[in-house]
Amino acid sequence: MIFLFGAPCSGKSTILKNLKENYRFNTFVFDTLIEEQIKKNKIKDGTTLTDNFIDETIQLYFTKLDNLNKTNLVCEIPYHNYEKLINNYPVIKSNRIITLNAPLETLLKRNSNRVKLKQIPEAYIKRCFMSIERVNQLSNITSFDTSSNSVKEITNAINELK
Repeated sequence: MIFLFGAPCSGKSTILKNLKENYRFNTFVFDTLIEEQIKKNKIKDGTTLTDNFIDETIQLYFTKLDNLNKTNLVCEIPYHNYEKLINNYPVIKSNRIITLNAPLETLLKRNSNRVKLKQIPEAYIKRCFMSIERVNQLSNITSFDTSSNSVKEITNAINELK
């Protein structure tokens, strides 16, 4: 099992799509779950999500993860405090962690190119970016720069790591 971490707009969804299409990886995407929780809780478009809401959804994510087939599974999680995530969920430490990185300016530009309703608050992107920077200092992390490597190069490298 692989955990794919990265700030919003770092390329996680694009890499996942390519892993699934080209190498038949199974994927478990946090964004899908959070969208379900937003609908379930009738949160209006454009509402900033609270840390508490995100943390509750993270707990639900790991509960659901327990019931999945872990063969060739890539778990994607955008989060603002990866150190907390790694410490609170031991299953992460016992599997491969891959981070996708890009300069903050690149992340913000990619975000501005999204349709308005899909844009992420800039402050949240910055929090996630800083958390990824700290996590990249850990010794068991494999990191890819999505601003200087192609999707194909990263996808092929991740496939070789499995």
